[in-house]
Amino acid sequence: MEVETELINATLTYRPFGSVHEGMAVLQEEMNELWQAVGRKTGGDMLHQPKDWSVIRSEAIQVAAMAMRLVMDGDRLLHPAGEKFQYGE
Repeated sequence: MEVETELINATLTYRPFGSVHEGMAVLQEEMNELWQAVGRKTGGDMLHQPKDWSVIRSEAIQVAAMAMRLVMDGDRLLHPAGEKFQYGE
């Protein structure tokens, strides 16, 4: 549910990716932010550091939403006019 909400908000706020490369760049930026959030955690059990976990969780939701957006926009870019994507192409 949270990933879907993040995806909807991003779709309403930002234009579709203009290319698969642009989508990958956005996804990589979100991954970097997740990696930085994980790196901020200093030792100990993550479950005992709920503040750190909430940041990591939030960034992971953004990564998931942008990965879904890349799939959706990639399908639109690479399979125009309603063509269905066929696995194994």
